[in-house]
Amino acid sequence: MTEMSTFFSEHIDLVYFFYGLAFFSMGLAIWLESRRASEFRLAGAMVFLAGFGLIHGMHEWFDMFIRMGKFDDLSAQGTFFFNGMRLGELALSFSLLIVFGIRLIFSDRAEDQRGVTLSWMAAGLLSLFWVGSIAATRWVYNPSMTDFVTGADVLARYILGIPGAMLAAWAIVLEQRAFRARKMPDFGRALLWAAVALILYGLVGQVFVTPSFLFPANIINSALFLQVFGFPVQLFRATMAMVMAIFVIRALRVFEVESREKLAEANEARLLAQQAALTTQEKARIETDLLNQELQTAVQELSILYELSRNLAATIDRDTLLQSTISKIFDSLPRIGGGMILLREKPGRPLELIARSGYKSVDGNGVQTFDCTYTQAYLLGEYVANTGRLAWCDGLNIIDLGETADIIADYNNPSISVDASGHTIGVPLTVQSRTAGSMVLSVNPFTEPFSQRDLSLIIAVAGQLSIAIENANLYQAVQEREALRGELLHQVVAAQEKERQRIARELHDSTGQTLTALGLGLAAASENLHNNPITA
Repeated sequence: MTEMSTFFSEHIDLVYFFYGLAFFSMGLAIWLESRRASEFRLAGAMVFLAGFGLIHGMHEWFDMFIRMGKFDDLSAQGTFFFNGMRLGELALSFSLLIVFGIRLIFSDRAEDQRGVTLSWMAAGLLSLFWVGSIAATRWVYNPSMTDFVTGADVLARYILGIPGAMLAAWAIVLEQRAFRARKMPDFGRALLWAAVALILYGLVGQVFVTPSFLFPANIINSALFLQVFGFPVQLFRATMAMVMAIFVIRALRVFEVESREKLAEANEARLLAQQAALTTQEKARIETDLLNQELQTAVQELSILYELSRNLAATIDRDTLLQSTISKIFDSLPRIGGGMILLREKPGRPLELIARSGYKSVDGNGVQTFDCTYTQAYLLGEYVANTGRLAWCDGLNIIDLGETADIIADYNNPSISVDASGHTIGVPLTVQSRTAGSMVLSVNPFTEPFSQRDLSLIIAVAGQLSIAIENANLYQAVQEREALRGELLHQVVAAQEKERQRIARELHDSTGQTLTALGLGLAAASENLHNNPITA
């Protein structure tokens, strides 16, 4: 025996200690990490590998205490139960390794539940086969208790340990591809080295078992390993256990990296959500401002229409009404800088300029005040009054917009855009279903041209103004009829008075004289009768 083998033989307890410590540490670290939520398939099966590490580490510590003589004072019955517990612990650790391998292999498939069932069935069947092999060994060889316990240990490593290590190593090799796919090659390599250590642990560490009467343990055993390599197989197992523990724990850092990535993604999602919320809030604020502006504009338009209606109802005189309407439009709409109203008294009569404001063709510096001059505005109003169609002036030409009813219908259809971008607009005034005139309005220079909303308001104003003109015309007609009736009544009364005077004159000139003569004759007859009754 060499000095190295002698040294390890004398300190075999220390080897068992580190052997068990490596597995127990690996199991504890895996168990702590297995509680993490992860997208990796490895996380779902890690608890079984943790169970293998914890239980197998405690098993090796039990072997250490046995070699230290801590259980030499047990009774026969106590020794039986203790050996049964130690062998059951070994078999359970290897069974969990089998479950881990099969669960991990099937975890990425649609039949994942089938993999769960298969893993437990495989572990259970191999465990039953191990128990059956123990019973057959006892019945065939009838060994002593010590040889029987050693044989059971050997069978556990052959039947459960080697298949469990191969399945687990294969599953780990398959899993490391997922790490590479996620662009984490360092963790994939760590898993690959852990798989290599697990393969060597299974093929070498579990083949060179404790010497036993069973074949091939009676030839290939730990004594042969010590003779060939000069150190005990337990040291090889401990070394593989430490290598596997180191690389498995290093691979488990992937969960921390994954957690940081998820945290970064969550923070990014939160920032995006905050940005989206801010964008939504800003959009809502803009929409609210637009709605407020729309509301203010609507209120302003209603206020203008209300004030105009009051102004139109304040007087019935047409000329005064129209001039005050132009003034009110100027007061209500500061953008309006020029306006005129043209009316035709009767069909076929020429247009008359009833009301006007603004339209100075040039200012004091010789600069034209409006895009359309007074003459162009008048011609626009004349065109609108003659055609009954809306139009606007672009400074050079008159652009026809169409019938008023069509324009209003187009406004009710938001998909139709009515072009009213001029600075001077002409709107017809309709009285009793005929175009009686026009209203022309111009905005101040260097301001925005009329919008569709402005045109809608101007059409509404023109409608009210048309009604007011019609009422004024009716009132004027009534006044004219009343004046004519008064004149006729005056003429009748004058004729009656003249007839009375004529009759009075005739009575005075002819009938009065006759009556006077008759009265005188009767007076004379009466006097004669009174003076000479016999003769009478």
